[in-house]
Amino acid sequence: MNKNPGALHNRQVDDEATAAPSVPFLSVDLPPQQALRLAEGRPIIRLSAASIGQAEFPRDPALRLGCPLFGSDSDAMCIAEALSAAGFPGEMLVLAPRLPNPALVEKELRAAAHGFRLRLICD
Repeated sequence: MNKNPGALHNRQVDDEATAAPSVPFLSVDLPPQQALRLAEGRPIIRLSAASIGQAEFPRDPALRLGCPLFGSDSDAMCIAEALSAAGFPGEMLVLAPRLPNPALVEKELRAAAHGFRLRLICD
């Protein structure tokens, strides 16, 4: 018998707080299944490519944003440039189909990524 019912409640709250990171995953033009996979348990916030320039990003290097190499509204190069201008501090994940030379594409994208990390993921 538990004489301190608050202890169990506090334990559940602590477990919920550590189950998923509190830093959100920002999804730009990603299909929901791909966003879920990349979010790794983080809450997902959907952004449009056009809204990046007006966004105020928290100064947290754990912040992560995912987008396709080519989206319906924008491409990864334009998004990288907008993130650089907005002072994005985290990591940008770019999803791409299989490419003949992914290292070259990643190098070009990284040239536009000032102040944050960028990773190209080919599926």
